[in-house]
Amino acid sequence: MNDLHEHLVKGRKVEMLMWGDRLLDAKAMSYSKWEASENGTAAAADLIPHDVIICDWHYERRATYPSIPYLLKKGFRVWPAGWHDDQAAEALLDYSAAQNDQRILGYLSTTWGKVPLDRLDTFEPTQLAARKLGVGRAIRSTQPTSGSVGSDGHLS
Repeated sequence: MNDLHEHLVKGRKVEMLMWGDRLLDAKAMSYSKWEASENGTAAAADLIPHDVIICDWHYERRATYPSIPYLLKKGFRVWPAGWHDDQAAEALLDYSAAQNDQRILGYLSTTWGKVPLDRLDTFEPTQLAARKLGVGRAIRSTQPTSGSVGSDGHLS
């Protein structure tokens, strides 16, 4: 991971992002084995550069998301990520905003094929985030510059 960081961030001068699930201890966070680690990889949070943006995904509605303040305390910028459940997305957005920390980078709306590319601007969790964050329409659909969009609206 650190070699890749060296190549991307220092060598290529780009931002590096990574999913945060393996940096979290499932038992300590009361997360599932999918949302967090059960095999000891959580200790890696202390071994990676803090300029990496951690995409902290949560797809279920919860009262709290302890990974958000945990990752902030570790010194990371955090990009909370939700999926298709509107109530879960809203809970994650509200909890993240309540941290009142500039290192919360908004909301990463994952779609995982739930919506065709030409309909991204209609995906309700993205629209919800746009309304809550005050940015108008979250996405304007555009055709990709490479690849092609099939009749089902997915990139091929």
